[in-house]
Amino acid sequence: MFICYILSTCHIVLFINCLRLCFVIEYEYYYVLTLQCDIIYFITIICQYFRCGNKGGKDVYFQHGYGNTGKVIFTVPEICHAAEKLNLHLFSPSQPGFGLSSTYPLDKVRKLSEWPSDIDLILKQEQINNFYVGGWSAGCVHALTIANAYSDRVLGIGISTPTAPLSAELLTNSDMALPTKIVKYTFPIPYVGDLLGFLMSLMDGRQRMAAAPDVAAALDKMERLGNDGEEKWHSILNGFVTDQNRGMIKGYRGWQDNMAILNEDVPFDTKTLAAKMQGKKIIITSAADDTTNPPIMQTWWQEQLPGSELMQCKVGFGHMHCVDTGVMTELFRRMIGEEANVHFQ
Repeated sequence: MFICYILSTCHIVLFINCLRLCFVIEYEYYYVLTLQCDIIYFITIICQYFRCGNKGGKDVYFQHGYGNTGKVIFTVPEICHAAEKLNLHLFSPSQPGFGLSSTYPLDKVRKLSEWPSDIDLILKQEQINNFYVGGWSAGCVHALTIANAYSDRVLGIGISTPTAPLSAELLTNSDMALPTKIVKYTFPIPYVGDLLGFLMSLMDGRQRMAAAPDVAAALDKMERLGNDGEEKWHSILNGFVTDQNRGMIKGYRGWQDNMAILNEDVPFDTKTLAAKMQGKKIIITSAADDTTNPPIMQTWWQEQLPGSELMQCKVGFGHMHCVDTGVMTELFRRMIGEEANVHFQ
């Protein structure tokens, strides 16, 4: 292994009192580093990302869910296998505070509207022009924000079990599980959220995931299937737990930084985004037994994005229905415009 400094794609942007220098260091994974300085402080910001599929294929920005890292794309083998089969090139960044991506300063509240500037660094480094956007769970609002920011370059959208803003969740009176509500409402509270995040950081990854009842049931099901001889389920289960622990490698701040953006209203007009995407596919997966992001959240998004398609998945894995055989392949197929499989309505 070696460290390669890629300086040929260096971008320098001058502000009134701030020098922002962006470059990439490659060492096993991929990073975008930002050196930022002014009279008061000097900090280094890292945005970590991972890739799989066919380099040179159709590019797909894919965003992980809450508590994970960009490396989670390797946890469900079907994701990268589907990417190779469909000639896709996925890049999957870790959200701020998760994995090796930098946390936000303690006095700063993260905003979704800031995310496109981070993704722009990756697009420039990878020399990506047109691309698709996708993600699951909490990553879906990131994906939609990127779709809005780059609507002239986005070719289609494929999101799995998206969460809805707090205003929509309260309006729809969704059947969200109580433990999930406690986390969603508590984390954004200054100091209280920090304390909760610290306490959760002391837990094992599986314990944190099991705080959501339907996710706990899905993990137990994977373990049973693995014990019955289907070894791939042990691998997927262990992969999610490992990635949850990887998400906390720099501490609990990722949980704090990223919950605030899940509760805020999205920084764009949904109907305008739908109009911009006219003629392109917007696919949304949903499952009836999802109590983390209940189906009413996905129907809310379907209503907010006229022309979008709801892809109903089988019950059995709840919020984690993305792991069920065929789901991610079908999501990608529909996203790029291929004919829908009759097994998914």
